[in-house]
Formats: sequence, structure tokens, C-alpha cells
Amino acid sequence: MGASSPPTADRSQPRRATFQRARSRETRRTLVRSAVALWRVKGYEETTVEDICRAAGVSKGLFYFYFQRKEDVLFEIGVLSSEAIVREARAELDRGYELMELVRNVLVSLERSMRRNPRPLVLAAILEGYRHVPDRSASDAVPATFSAVLQHAQHDGQLPPDADTARLA
Repeated sequence: MGASSPPTADRSQPRRATFQRARSRETRRTLVRSAVALWRVKGYEETTVEDICRAAGVSKGLFYFYFQRKEDVLFEIGVLSSEAIVREARAELDRGYELMELVRNVLVSLERSMRRNPRPLVLAAILEGYRHVPDRSASDAVPATFSAVLQHAQHDGQLPPDADTARLA
């Protein structure tokens, strides 16, 4: 009887899973980008899920795999904008900073993010954010960033030790 060799692992599995995750993220991003482009041109209320799917080149079923309603796409945009602002602030903290300049830069980023879109769309996004209040992770992102910045400044001596950083944020 010959010795049997141990079974070899299928090394393509992890690569396939990584590829599928990347493709899934790209599909989600395409849906979000398509929705924003349509909302800027056509308006939020006038744009349907079908319009978004057509622009993204996907089926309605795939849309509903990622989002329950078009309002959830709007909420996603708010989350992505908040995350980008948080990344910028953290990068400035890592490079060294002057507190007032950093706070100004975060506020400018917020304003820039809002100016890119029509006012009704910004208001709809804010209202959708409040609707998602139970999901505090997204609605707390920017205040948490200010809190982290202020705590960092307090630690570095740019704010007095008795400053209430949570309230300031």
C-alpha cells in the first residue's frame, strides 16, 4: 500500500472571496455614484430606484440586495462623507497640527461636502440621518471626530485640562 499524500488546500478560495468583496464594494459605490448624479440633475424626489438601476447598469434586485429603499442610499452618502472628513482630520492629527487650523479645516470640509449638492438634497440627507438615529455610528462620526481632536489638543496642552471636550465637540 502506498502512502497517500495529504489533500492540498484550494488556494483560489481566498482570492475568489477577496475578488467578490471588491466587486461587491464597487457595485455599491456605482449605485451611490449613479444616485448622486441623477439627484443633482433630476432631483431627489423625481428620481426612482429604476432610474438609479438603469444608470448603474444593474437590476432592481441587485439594488435591493444593497439597499432597502432609495433613502438608504442617501444615508450611505452621509456616512461616506462623514468618514472622509474623519480620515482627513485624523491625518492632520498624525502630521501635527494647530488646533484652530484643524477645526477650521474640518468645518471647511463639511461645508465643501454640502456645497457639492443641491440644497434640497442636503436637507433630505440630514433628515434621513435623523431617521437613522438608532444607528448612532454614522450620526456620531463628525462629533466623535471633533471630540477626538479636542481631547488630543487637551493632551498636547492646546486646551486647558479642565475643558469639557465632549460638550465642546
